[in-house]
This record gives sequence, structure tokens and C-alpha cells, in this order.
Amino acid sequence: MVSAGGDSHTVSPASPHTVDENASRLATFDTLPALLAAAHLNPTNRAVLARLAVRLRATVTNESTAHRVPLADWLSRNP
Repeated sequence: MVSAGGDSHTVSPASPHTVDENASRLATFDTLPALLAAAHLNPTNRAVLARLAVRLRATVTNESTAHRVPLADWLSRNP
């Protein structure tokens, strides 16, 4: 997964891993919490935002989760 901005700086000075690498690693878990964390870590990563939109739509099960639909639509159009 490659971000639109190419966020290649490391997560911390002591870490060998870049922000993109960490966001991509989190996204491989493909769970709502992991995708939210990945999107928070790197909000310009289009692949992560697209997967988050798909996951949000998949988790809409009733009226209490219906608020996720507009966010999923926005994420799928605006990454």
C-alpha cells in the first residue's frame, strides 16, 4: 500500500519503520480498529482509507451503526 503523499519518515527516531510501513502493517489485520489506527497514523494513505470505507459499510447492521454510511461514502470519494 502506497500513500498519496509518500510518508517516508520513521515513526520515531529509534524506529527503522516508516509511517507508511506501520499503516500498511496495521491495515493487513483488516479489522475496524486496526484500519482506524492505520488511517489515524497516515490519513493520506488512499489504500487504507478505501479499505476503511469498505469495512465501515460492512459493519452497518442496524440503526445504531447507520451513522457509519456517510463516513464510508466520504472516505471512498475523498482519499
